Amino acid sequence: MSDNFPADKDWEEAEFRARVLAELPAQLTQDNVDWAIRQLNVSRSTLFRLVKQFREDGRTSALLPDTRGPKPGMQPLDPAVEEIVSCHFKRLYATRRKPTRTRFWREVAAVVGLKGWPRPRSGVWAAG
Repeated sequence: MSDNFPADKDWEEAEFRARVLAELPAQLTQDNVDWAIRQLNVSRSTLFRLVKQFREDGRTSALLPDTRGPKPGMQPLDPAVEEIVSCHFKRLYATRRKPTRTRFWREVAAVVGLKGWPRPRSGVWAAG
């Protein structure tokens, strides 16, 4: 038996999901969706998320559970920049009308730029 039981269990689940998803045709019908939902015991939205992940990546490892915490390559924001992000988040998102992420990033980048700091790239910011 392996010393890494949870990882083995996750891998077995990913392999099972890959086998089921590989059987699905390119153009899904309601019957295909219903069959896959029963096989995988997941919701409809989870099924479509898994199908997308598997078809885009094509590897069984794409179906492994997502790890918690920061993704590889992400760098923490400077505390001063994080304070600006937090302030803008509360001012813009803690309202009934929420702006787009692009607008949010642009406003934060503008304030950071006014202070003369290097502007962070929007694609490297963690959501939430």
